[in-house]
Amino acid sequence: MSGVLDELAAAAAGVLVSSMSSDDWEERAKPTFVHIYGMAMKEDVGPTLDSFRRDLRSGTLSAREASQIWKSKIREAFKKGVIANEVHQFIEDFRPVAFACPFCEARMEGGDTFCGACGHDLGAPAPAPVSVRLSVPQDHVVPEDQFTSPRFLPQDHVDFREANFNAPVIGVQNNHYAAAAPASADGWPRFTELRRPTLGVRPVSSFGDEPALPPYIPRDRDADLDRLVDQGLREGALVVVTGEPLAGKTATAWAALNRNADHHTRLFSAHPGTDLRELPAALRGRDPSGTYVVWLDDLEGHLDERGLVAGPLTQLTHEGVLVLATMRDAAYEAHRFGDHPTARVLRGARTVDLTCDWSEAELARLAQAGDPRLGGAAQWRGELGVTQFLSVGPELWEEWRRASRPGGRSNGHLLVSAAIDAARCGVTSALSPETWEYLINVRTLYGTERVLDGPVSKEDLQWATRPRLGVCGLLVPGAQEGTWRASGTLVADASRSPDLPPLSAHLWGSVAQLAAERDLPERNEVMGAARAAVRTRAEADHPGAKLILAILSTWALDDPEARRWWRKVEEEDPSLAFFFGRYLFLEQDELAEAVPHMETAIGAGYADLEEELGFLLLTRAMLWLGKAAAVNGSPAAAEVVPAIQAALRDDRFEAVLTQHYPPPQEQPPLPGPPLSPQRTIRLAVDIMLGRRPARALEENPETPPDTVKE
Repeated sequence: MSGVLDELAAAAAGVLVSSMSSDDWEERAKPTFVHIYGMAMKEDVGPTLDSFRRDLRSGTLSAREASQIWKSKIREAFKKGVIANEVHQFIEDFRPVAFACPFCEARMEGGDTFCGACGHDLGAPAPAPVSVRLSVPQDHVVPEDQFTSPRFLPQDHVDFREANFNAPVIGVQNNHYAAAAPASADGWPRFTELRRPTLGVRPVSSFGDEPALPPYIPRDRDADLDRLVDQGLREGALVVVTGEPLAGKTATAWAALNRNADHHTRLFSAHPGTDLRELPAALRGRDPSGTYVVWLDDLEGHLDERGLVAGPLTQLTHEGVLVLATMRDAAYEAHRFGDHPTARVLRGARTVDLTCDWSEAELARLAQAGDPRLGGAAQWRGELGVTQFLSVGPELWEEWRRASRPGGRSNGHLLVSAAIDAARCGVTSALSPETWEYLINVRTLYGTERVLDGPVSKEDLQWATRPRLGVCGLLVPGAQEGTWRASGTLVADASRSPDLPPLSAHLWGSVAQLAAERDLPERNEVMGAARAAVRTRAEADHPGAKLILAILSTWALDDPEARRWWRKVEEEDPSLAFFFGRYLFLEQDELAEAVPHMETAIGAGYADLEEELGFLLLTRAMLWLGKAAAVNGSPAAAEVVPAIQAALRDDRFEAVLTQHYPPPQEQPPLPGPPLSPQRTIRLAVDIMLGRRPARALEENPETPPDTVKE
């Protein structure tokens, strides 16, 4: 097939794939292409187009892959029927003002003929088709009653090169002779015009106005690579950067080229499947003063068993061209040794090997980089290599984000979300799925509307923990079997993402309580961070923040702060004053000070406090009566106190008390016992029966135990 029609097929495929994302696809582009394709292939391609469109939207198929497939299909259609005019008109009608390069998906404009990002020939604008009817086999002719005849474009000349004639033709033939065309290598883009992602450098997570890639962190092998690249630019060489998957081979090679090549250097980036045998011919007649580089990311993708690529690689280096390649360790070892052509070529290659494990010097340079993404890698990478951490980040983030869609993995998404947010609060321990479930459903981490549908299933856990890119899952295992925590990449990205809301005061409180209840090693740090975060919200009058901060201060045994915030809770809502009263009685043994706050809450309309207040008042009375009997020798008090104590010891009263206010079976869990009515009444009874001394009376026997402190 001619190069003209080949370019036409490439351009049409790109326009077709771009049109699939348009709102009027069903009404315009789809029926038009179905008609054109049917003229040649005599089949309804509509269902196939629908399938491709679904795959593009779901992300299972890239625009680049789809364009390549449809380019082949359209080329086959050209062999079956005369549809060049129709295809050209389809391109003109549906070519977007801006579209994506089918190879690297960089943004292109309608008039671009090659991609400025990767140098790919876009085949656009498409050449005008010939306006002479071509003869085709009779069995390929489409009946006129089935399809409309081709529409010919007005032209002022006829191109005879692609035509077959069955009768004499009269015309004027003009032969135009020009100087020899420049070598195609002189048309390669300058390497400064290309961007790192188009050459195979993996993207990292970026938010807001963050650049697509962070600054390059110098590696310890840079000096060795610089020497090889500099020599290769001057003399020609095959330089291969080898290493583990995700070791940063491509970024390191590109950085070396940037340090050593001048901005006039031209670069050919060979995509997978590119026929390298044409490259030596493309370099013939090139500018002798120019510098040329062939870029082969993942060299193993270009090698073949018959060694057809070995010859061109050797010829390129002999021509003074630098071939800069990357290769995985396993692939290098598989191709390097033996007596086949590829092994002989690789024996002459200069290699620099990289590892995912960074040295102390490299990590020190990382810490000084100043980029938040690199700072996140330094803080959260754990056992991952820096380049592994940065590479897997976008994969994990996108999969976690998409799991929240309707019909997605809602339970798995919620499980991972809890682990991420707990880590943002300072929880570094790995926890069991049951603990994460407790935090979400019992502690209502995200409120009562966002809870797990049921226990964490095996399928959800497998989805969350399955390694991506062979590195790690959304959840990573802890030191103890069956425990999991969020991947550090997700925590680092969540801390920077503008799309996630700030952690709520309720969430901070729930996580701090969990850390204290489970006695996690980092509980004190979590409590301190929670109090600082909630204090900011409380001072800004966020709803509920004052109450949570008062509780956190109570757990932290910070009496001044607890009093301050319990008082503010009461001022904001007097019906909640009973919390302050319980705090004073239960945590500070201040019975007299507690009573007025209980009365305030009852006066503000809070129900079911009367019994609790009654026991507090009875306790005050018993203490005063006991004082009267002991100090003043009051006979009445001496009679009443034992009688009341006998009634409190009665089995019937104890049964009622146990039924409604059962005693705790064990030490209340950290961070401390709750400020509950059960504790209030139990403590009051214990004081009246002498089971629990009144500390205020012990500290100052001369002062009545309910005297209000100034």
